[in-house]
Amino acid sequence: MADDSDAGGVRGWLNKHPGVAIGAVAALLVIILAFWLWPEPKPQSYYTTDDGKTWFTADRVVPPFDKGGQEAVQAVMFSCDGGAPFVGYLRRYPPDAKARLEAHMSDPKNQFAMPPGGEEVKRPGDKEWVSSNSTDPGIAIREAMAKGLDPRTALSGGDRFSKITTVVCPGTTKQAIEVLPPE
Repeated sequence: MADDSDAGGVRGWLNKHPGVAIGAVAALLVIILAFWLWPEPKPQSYYTTDDGKTWFTADRVVPPFDKGGQEAVQAVMFSCDGGAPFVGYLRRYPPDAKARLEAHMSDPKNQFAMPPGGEEVKRPGDKEWVSSNSTDPGIAIREAMAKGLDPRTALSGGDRFSKITTVVCPGTTKQAIEVLPPE
């Protein structure tokens, strides 16, 4: 039987340098384990506690939530032509919708999905939150009446929810681009 250490090629080189071969295999195993065990970063969102004057990033949760004794809501950020980001509108969920979404998000398959529906939005500085359900005229009229408002004005200005969530660059008709937090 011939001595393999004299063989040429890769096998011969590995036989002459067993320490290098063992080190390379060990390094490859460490890399594989690191990728397998390293936790995936949690998705982030922007939030505000002062009606959009300032904002911060945190793990994505269903807003509102308590942040140091203040109610934090999602600040949906936008930019125009890569310029400074600004708060286009604020988002929160009423208690019943929040409970449904939290139950949905507790399932790992749905972790990165936040299905639309049930949310309320407003522009920074506005007093009134507008429900996503306000696109239905009947719901908008019932909500106005429940708040003691004149139901004839519930739909003034068209679809208020869409108007709030469609953000344009100041002084133009160009649509702003949503800005997401870095991963």
